[in-house]
Amino acid sequence: MNVYFLALFAHIVSAIAVFIGMGLEWVSLLRLRGAQTVAQVREYTSLTSVQAKLVVGGAAVLFVAGVYMTITRWGWQTPWIQIALGTLILEVALGGVVHTPRFKAIYEAASKETTNFLPEELKRKIDDPILWLSVHAHGITALGVIFLMTNKPDLIGSLITLVVTLVLSAITAQLWRPRRHTTARTGFAG
Repeated sequence: MNVYFLALFAHIVSAIAVFIGMGLEWVSLLRLRGAQTVAQVREYTSLTSVQAKLVVGGAAVLFVAGVYMTITRWGWQTPWIQIALGTLILEVALGGVVHTPRFKAIYEAASKETTNFLPEELKRKIDDPILWLSVHAHGITALGVIFLMTNKPDLIGSLITLVVTLVLSAITAQLWRPRRHTTARTGFAG
């Protein structure tokens, strides 16, 4: 049995696990967008621990298998591999530093609420443009990495792919992000 093909299989299966985790993350965020009650917020954020395990575990196997294939077949000088690896590192950082803590903060804030009314502070956490950009960048740049792995472009093509995915992330995050109208308090009775 060829070890390279076992590594390739592990690489593909772990990529599927990562995409399942990202899909759960995206669905949670979209459901949060329409949440009307604290109970809904709790429900929609309850999958984030499963999602994080899928993404982190999948990314670890993806990385190990990818390094093995790079060493045995491709070499580190391959431009699309350099960009794909850098993107994977960026995605792990985004998850760990940006959106996973924000999802956790939303869940914890919802867990502390004693009423089912959705307070403005919780709405602001859900509507956070950084959260939306990070989640969109996570998924769309991962699609860009799939493009790199299947098309194997040169350095310029790889960089263009990365830039296109980041621009698409920013655009889709703005299009999908909720814009809630809050009532301003004027201080006047009446």
